[in-house]
Amino acid sequence: MVRGVWRCSELRVQIRFSATMVTWTVRHPGSILSLLVICAVLCGPGGVSVVSGADDGSRFNDHKELEVLSIASKAEENHANCYLVSSCKSECSRERCRPLTEEHTLCAKVDKNEYCPKSNVGSGCNQMWLNYDRSYVTLPPNSNSDALQTEMSKDICLQRPMDSTFKTISFPDHYSYTYYGSTSGAWRSFPGRDATDQKCANFECRRRPWYLDGISVAKQVKILIDTGNSMGIGVTGEYQRPLQTTYLHVAIDITSSLLQTLSPGDWVEVWSFNTSGAVSLGAPVNVGPYTDPNSRPELRPLDNSVRALTHSADPAPSDLATAITKSVSSFQSTATQTLKVIIVFTDGLFSDFNTTTFPTALIAQNRVKIILFKLPRNSDSDPFLLKTTLQPILCGVQGSFELLEAPATLNPLYAIRSYFSYLAKIHEDIVESKATWSNVYKSVSQELDAVTVTAPAFDKQGSLIGVAGIDVFLSEMESRTRSLVVADLSNRRRGTQPAPANVTFVCSYQNQSLEAAAPTSCSSTLLPADGVLCQATDTRNLADRVCCGQCSTVPPPPYAWWKILLICVASLLGIVISSLALYCYCCRPNNEIMF
Repeated sequence: MVRGVWRCSELRVQIRFSATMVTWTVRHPGSILSLLVICAVLCGPGGVSVVSGADDGSRFNDHKELEVLSIASKAEENHANCYLVSSCKSECSRERCRPLTEEHTLCAKVDKNEYCPKSNVGSGCNQMWLNYDRSYVTLPPNSNSDALQTEMSKDICLQRPMDSTFKTISFPDHYSYTYYGSTSGAWRSFPGRDATDQKCANFECRRRPWYLDGISVAKQVKILIDTGNSMGIGVTGEYQRPLQTTYLHVAIDITSSLLQTLSPGDWVEVWSFNTSGAVSLGAPVNVGPYTDPNSRPELRPLDNSVRALTHSADPAPSDLATAITKSVSSFQSTATQTLKVIIVFTDGLFSDFNTTTFPTALIAQNRVKIILFKLPRNSDSDPFLLKTTLQPILCGVQGSFELLEAPATLNPLYAIRSYFSYLAKIHEDIVESKATWSNVYKSVSQELDAVTVTAPAFDKQGSLIGVAGIDVFLSEMESRTRSLVVADLSNRRRGTQPAPANVTFVCSYQNQSLEAAAPTSCSSTLLPADGVLCQATDTRNLADRVCCGQCSTVPPPPYAWWKILLICVASLLGIVISSLALYCYCCRPNNEIMF
């Protein structure tokens, strides 16, 4: 609140920020200089900045946490509104690399506009056309904008109303990137900001540090890949894969994607198993920091070994029990409390479990969670393996079984979303449903190091549906405010959370189709065949679409010298007349003006 009092001899301005009151007195308010100073302070680009004390850092961080929680809450609300799916064609969403000719954009300040014309690179390109009217959508790699997978179409349609929440958080006078990444990989960001085709094609929100820090728990992961003879058979048409694609190829694709979602400090080891037993593909790898989320060098040798796997020539069924026994025994002691998780990818054609040889006691002793994903086969007479000993034995150790959806395996991280839901729920319990701050990493929107406040969103069944985030650029803050914010961040929940000492394990064994077992939101609502994403209509090059202000190559309009002089004289005359009138009025006895 701003309150001002004019008197004959002084101008007193009081500014209230929460509980803090600042009073500013200006003598001889009739002077033009005083008026200009007041105007500059109260009406300048940055407004008034007051640091009231050490708790300003805490208040700033609290406010950001409330904002990101509001995004997550809006995502949950939208996810349950089936009308947003059925009405999707009436309002398409703007894809980041599909420009439209009629956009409501503003020339806003950014750290650097990397798309400046080469002739302007040295001119300080710190302005860019941004869209504060709507968010833009970015699809995960290898997606087809004109033939979207069902899960992406649904998420894009459901989260259209997110803009109303985004607009209450990010404003043109202070750039703040806000976004929501869904489990399908569709990423909705605000303000709308164009990018190169390459950036759009390579961006994967589910591998970004903020997304992972928003759901991560310190863990040791053992991945078991079935390489039995049957895994070398070609997949059926429902997988929508090229010819010659085998079940082993699908398992390899999923494993390779999964490796890229591990957090700094995690441990991972991959085992292959078949009728001959189980073999580790190498020593456990300790995952390093997020130097480059798109290139985890410490995982590259392991990923290469996974991609080189081949199926066994022996037609006998695989020995999964031995693989589980060996992998359970290989968990190590670490300085940080960790979850211990075994993830199995198989077509289900493995030797039946024997209760006397299965390592039930060892699994309980090491508190290991086993998650078995089965690839569906057309020839399955028992798709859920209910006629085997798997269900009672797996539930005996509180494990999980899930039959993957064949078409969903084209989107590997979505296909195994139940694994990420498992992590996210434990993470949510650890942080007591509060927001989490990421570790510092390189932003994709500005050439600055960012820290992101995040919050996961869940559907009514408790499954993860996405993660909300707001970037905070510490270097953009005034130095004193920045120091207070950074100091307070040391008391916040940051990065990967240590696993709790006691985790409650619950058996989750799928015994019917996913829709019948737990109907998902709007599962029966018919998606539009097209119209989810707007068709591109702007054919200009990227620099022309995003450059403004100092980045623009268009010269300013020419003015004759006499026009410039006339404008200056007229402006000065107006200021003098207004100042004299105000001075005369204010100096009348006992006169006050309240505003």
